[in-house]
Amino acid sequence: MRLRSFALGLTVAGISLLLAACGETGSTPQSPATGVPSGAATSLPDPTEAVTLDKPARRTEAPLATTAARPAGTIEPATVAPVNEQPAANGFIFYDQGGVTLEYYWPLDPSRNLSADETEILAYNTGDATIEFRSPGIVFTEGGVIRERFSGAWEKFPSRSSWDRIEYIQIPPSPFGGESLLVNPGEKAKLHWHMDAVSADNTSQSVAVDLTVVTKAGTERITQVLARGGGDTPEPRAVVTATPRPTAGSQPTPRPTVQSTDHDAPSGSQSSGSSVRWSFNGTAWNPSGTPPACDEPLGLQTPVDLSKVTGALWPGQQRGAYVAHGGFRFDNNVDNDAIVRAPLGSHLVQAAQYLESGTPQYLLFFSVPCGFFYRFDHVLEVPPEVAEALKDVPLGAEGDSRTSFINPPHWVDKGDVVGTSIGISSTNIFVDFGLYDVRQPNNATPDPAWADLFAADKEFGHYGVCFFDYLPGADGQTMRSLPTGKEGKTSDFCE
Repeated sequence: MRLRSFALGLTVAGISLLLAACGETGSTPQSPATGVPSGAATSLPDPTEAVTLDKPARRTEAPLATTAARPAGTIEPATVAPVNEQPAANGFIFYDQGGVTLEYYWPLDPSRNLSADETEILAYNTGDATIEFRSPGIVFTEGGVIRERFSGAWEKFPSRSSWDRIEYIQIPPSPFGGESLLVNPGEKAKLHWHMDAVSADNTSQSVAVDLTVVTKAGTERITQVLARGGGDTPEPRAVVTATPRPTAGSQPTPRPTVQSTDHDAPSGSQSSGSSVRWSFNGTAWNPSGTPPACDEPLGLQTPVDLSKVTGALWPGQQRGAYVAHGGFRFDNNVDNDAIVRAPLGSHLVQAAQYLESGTPQYLLFFSVPCGFFYRFDHVLEVPPEVAEALKDVPLGAEGDSRTSFINPPHWVDKGDVVGTSIGISSTNIFVDFGLYDVRQPNNATPDPAWADLFAADKEFGHYGVCFFDYLPGADGQTMRSLPTGKEGKTSDFCE
């Protein structure tokens, strides 16, 4: 059980205390992977000395923020910046200099699909050179009480508009190996934290942000305190800023990949099976502990009633984009009712709920302890026990299938019902299914015309397998014999 957050008194005089804290000098151990140059480090404002505005802060609707613990460090004197009374161009930007644009987003922001225990910074490289982000940290308070953080991660995406994750690194207080994140021109980074849930979106909230950025101009430590509260102004406000000048001569440098050792979610209880879960760190999949051996054969249960299946989607082909999953069609059904079962004992570790053609859809990801991963998409309804596990997963906008981690992960036994209704409408009844052996890449060689699309899908495309080969009895052969969509029976995984 995590320690409960403790209450803090918030007064205007806290601003001067923050400044005093920012002027102290301490000792900062260097990151194991990339150390911060001497004189460039900046500490977070003392979390015991928070800020209260003399009038209600304005509500900010923005993405989640992640929280990472930071060691103390030597900093340059802080300066007081006037409160920004003018919203930025899109209402979320709190920093925009030297090719680095930072947007902050608060919990319970319906426009950004955030739950009460999530907050984040989106960072964009708008310049012409690689940017390195180091040692991200925040201290988040609500009503004077620090919201305790229990996990954090930063991720990278190929462009400002894309949500196809190409790198994933855990950050404090998750297991952390000192990794930094290199963001190339045009790419986007997301710094994401989970913490004790806030009580409402209109309470008095503040966050102290601390982030080191290395650009071609040098190293800069960005420290700002932003405030949110009631009122009708939709942008974050800088209350105190301490932004040292760039340290000349420091450039982003390549770093060795340090693999994460656990998932961005704490262990939960399970009725049976191993507690080991697998997670992807942007380069490879890793178990949270010593995994059990996989059965040979694996013992997969067919997840749907195959006698009602009228069509097969083959895995490992291009359907708009390159996809490693396949699926089952039910064109003879008169409604969307169809039972979906867990093919193996596993943890439900990630999920999304989003709209497609205006219809809510579930995307569910399961981790099998021995080293497999599987997913279902286009699940319309789930049984009560799964719904309870998904209660904090927010409903995303049309096509926004970004996932949330399930905390704690929800264990399902082989054969348990995980879906009771599927598809988008009564005339489009199907469910996607993908199976991935995450112990090693599949070494599939795609059609050269798909090579770029395939290469971008490091997380699943490189580990997808032909699930037909794992179905029991003659079910695999039955799937191969069924009609297909316009893509036919082409597959990089299935012969």
